Amino acid sequence: MQTFVVIGAYQFVGFHLAKYLLDQGEEVLGVDWEDVSRESIEDKEMEIGRNSNFLYIPIHKLKYLSLEKQKTIYVSCYDLSKSKRDNQAEIIEVIAAFLKDLHLNKESHIIMLMPIEEERSMYQALLQKAEEMSTVKVVFLPTVYGPWQPETMSFEAAIRKKAPSEVKKAIEAEDRLDALFVADLPKVLVELATRDEKNIQVQSEASNQWLECAQLVLEDEYTGIYKECLRKQRGMVYTIQNKTAPADGIDMQQKHFRRWQLLKKWRELE
Repeated sequence: MQTFVVIGAYQFVGFHLAKYLLDQGEEVLGVDWEDVSRESIEDKEMEIGRNSNFLYIPIHKLKYLSLEKQKTIYVSCYDLSKSKRDNQAEIIEVIAAFLKDLHLNKESHIIMLMPIEEERSMYQALLQKAEEMSTVKVVFLPTVYGPWQPETMSFEAAIRKKAPSEVKKAIEAEDRLDALFVADLPKVLVELATRDEKNIQVQSEASNQWLECAQLVLEDEYTGIYKECLRKQRGMVYTIQNKTAPADGIDMQQKHFRRWQLLKKWRELE
């Protein structure tokens, strides 16, 4: 059994990664910045929090985490960038300090997950730290969709019937050239941990994945925004097989939201 650290374990990509690792029988230290009393966190906790191989650590206690043996650490900046939190810079500082302390542990693999479209300066400190550390690699991800996608992203915003201005803002903020179903990703992220490349760009084997998803959930009025996106080259391109078709993935995302709504109504009746 190997020990993995997942920073962002109760978010979106981080949650699916933590769940996958636990399903494989691995031990997971899950770090997160959310209040565990929130409904969405409670639901995720029901899925992974009761697993004896899972230990939760709030982000403010990250500095006390001692890693004496070899570990694989995933830092989901992807999830942090998609959150609505006002204290993102604060959280990044905590993570950067943690990475600095890990500099002495040459045996650990550290994988930072970044959205391919992210260019905000607040992440430069982390990216710079990654360049300085031989054990760190940065994995750039396109749009990821599926159950638990945050409402700041376009497919979930459309499914939740958000205002057109919010949906448009979400579309403009994300990569519109590619999309990966979230459950197709964890196994790949585990495989990438031992590769030599420092910067890796994950992309679909199939083409037009974002567009196919968009046509299933977005109204025709947003069509003009679709093609206004340039491909960015962030690192070595790692192509993965799309095991889940857009129609199936979007269907699972829609069904998940409907189930979550029902659970919310039942809680209100208690």
